[in-house]
Amino acid sequence: MEASKTYEEVSKMKKVMAMILGMMVLGIGTAFSQPDPKEVAKREFGHLMELLDRAEEIVEESGNEEAAEVLEKAKKEAEKAKRAIEDGKYRKALKHIRFATKLALRAIEIAKPDKLEERAKRAYERLERLLERAEKIVEESGNEEAAEVLEKAKKEAEKAEKAIEDGDYRKALRLIERATEFALKAIVIAEGGPEEAAKKALIRLDELIKKATKIVNESNNLEAGKVLFKAKQMQRKAEKAFEEGDYRLSLRRSGIATRLAHKAIRIAETKTSE
Repeated sequence: MEASKTYEEVSKMKKVMAMILGMMVLGIGTAFSQPDPKEVAKREFGHLMELLDRAEEIVEESGNEEAAEVLEKAKKEAEKAKRAIEDGKYRKALKHIRFATKLALRAIEIAKPDKLEERAKRAYERLERLLERAEKIVEESGNEEAAEVLEKAKKEAEKAEKAIEDGDYRKALRLIERATEFALKAIVIAEGGPEEAAKKALIRLDELIKKATKIVNESNNLEAGKVLFKAKQMQRKAEKAFEEGDYRLSLRRSGIATRLAHKAIRIAETKTSE
């Protein structure tokens, strides 16, 4: 989502887009050395979709209207990129992807100005919840390979915790992202591959959404209702990604929807008990 986009991801996205721009401007590479424009466009569009999902989660949590407006512009550029890819205009698509990426990163900056410490701590909290879920899934599967990958995730998480304690929040965010990737990989291995993992994640999410809907409706809490609505929107996006065969993206979107649903439940239960 996080929920925060990590420093490492942002840096990586900027480097990738700079490389693409350089190729577009200079026209370097031969038929043998230059990547297939179609594959590059599709790959970078996938990265953009992940970035937009994370940005949406961050902006929604911040409640910043300016950030929301910038994010909407990023989404419109992403739609233009999608249409360009469908039309076979891959260079045009890359231009829209580059612009959408800049807008999404700008939205994140507006939503989270100078709050690196807060971002790192929130990201670590989300990582802890993911590790708990991963540990349960891996333990039930009895898969040794998944267990080994999960151990790597835990080690990265320990390093991230120490980095936070030392005040090195950028390093912490990088480590948290690595730990997250290991944890998701462990889940995928434990559940028999990306497709099966994404499918099971959607089933669990559907059960959680039903539970959250009941709790939120009984609380009559408007704030909880808004967060739950966002969770359902992300659930639909996860289902769409699954239908399109993008199981990795579906799994990530299910994770974001899950966090939002749990947040809605916490808000509803907190307000009800007051």
